[in-house]
Amino acid sequence: MKIAMAPANADEFDTESAAWREFVDLYSPMILDWCRQLGLPHSDASDALQELLIKLLRVMKEFEYDPNQGSFRSWLKTVTSNLVRDLQRSQRSGDLGSGDTKIQQYLSQLQDPAADQKLSQIFQRQYEQELVAIAEQRVQQRVEPKNWEAYCLYAIEQQQAKDVAAKLKIPIAEVYVAKSRITKMMREEVSKME
Repeated sequence: MKIAMAPANADEFDTESAAWREFVDLYSPMILDWCRQLGLPHSDASDALQELLIKLLRVMKEFEYDPNQGSFRSWLKTVTSNLVRDLQRSQRSGDLGSGDTKIQQYLSQLQDPAADQKLSQIFQRQYEQELVAIAEQRVQQRVEPKNWEAYCLYAIEQQQAKDVAAKLKIPIAEVYVAKSRITKMMREEVSKME
């Protein structure tokens, strides 16, 4: 499966294109998650996703990705965050006069720098986890199944090397070599995507 980190050719983006469908499939779950983390209920997050996709479809035809300006994912998070804040501002205009303490607390949280920092940290962790998951998929396709299993048992599940070797009926040295090579391949894959 080809994972696009940024649109390859913006001219290909229309609702009927494979590039657009791939973009929507890849980024919609992330955008929904970001919207919910920014405080939107699920139904509003779905509406925000639709609105964002419509806006993106309009701008993608002229969009030129410049990696020197930062990652595409960071740009998309910023666009999503701005849209959510705009939606929240428009919703607030009716809620401000209510005097409801919960609403006032919610509004003060939206402007809290610590909340922004926490959200940024959540985004960063999620981004790193997504990179590792994609790297794992790519590397797993390139290595022998027994080497992948040795890597998973030893490096991820942290079983003893001698136990992994016995379980897989391979020399203990192969366990160490599998871990070393696959770890290096994973770092290279993550580095390519960043």
